[in-house]
Amino acid sequence: MVEVMREGLPGVTMTAAVKDELSRIDLTRSCCRRAEVSTLLRFAGGLHVVAGGIVTAAELDGGSTAKRLRTAIGEFYGYPSTVRVLTTGGVRAGVRYVVRVATDGEALARRTGAEHRGAANRLATFDDANQRRAAVTAAARVDRALPILGDDVPDHLAAAGVLRLHHRHASLEELGQLADPPLSKDAVAGRLRRLLVLADRVDRETGILIAAGAGGGQPSGRARS
Repeated sequence: MVEVMREGLPGVTMTAAVKDELSRIDLTRSCCRRAEVSTLLRFAGGLHVVAGGIVTAAELDGGSTAKRLRTAIGEFYGYPSTVRVLTTGGVRAGVRYVVRVATDGEALARRTGAEHRGAANRLATFDDANQRRAAVTAAARVDRALPILGDDVPDHLAAAGVLRLHHRHASLEELGQLADPPLSKDAVAGRLRRLLVLADRVDRETGILIAAGAGGGQPSGRARS
């Protein structure tokens, strides 16, 4: 990736520099600004089913873009929005800005030409159902893992486990939104995964067996010696 040097933006990639420059262009025509909102929501966001309601959200990699989107949503559609700053890891390491419209998410989607109610219903019926089943399975494993680890579990892993137990049907994204401070879904998944791996290791070392997989059966008969 080509890097460029700009005043105030040392060493950023050309893509990031272009995005930042575009986010600062002053558009005077309302039709252009409305089109910009629709485009951002279509390509950087989508609909999410959260606690039975429809939330419109867009994940952006620039703070200035997030501010611009929030301002336009308020000025042209009159809907309040929030922004959450997430720190991500892995290949997409960095800071992400998630602009969310919760109470009026469905109305905004309709008015901007984003996905409609039928798409949201399909999400709830298929993808969401699979996520809920996986969440319940994960909660069952965490429920067995925490007592085995006891006081030896790191605080941040314990917090992720408790969050999963308190919200057994929540998706990873929803858990991240409930965390304090908020986490990305990848961060939540990573912490839960490390919690289970740590519990498995304690199992092997101490003779306590954790039921693995989705079966949800009772632990086998090995006991601590």
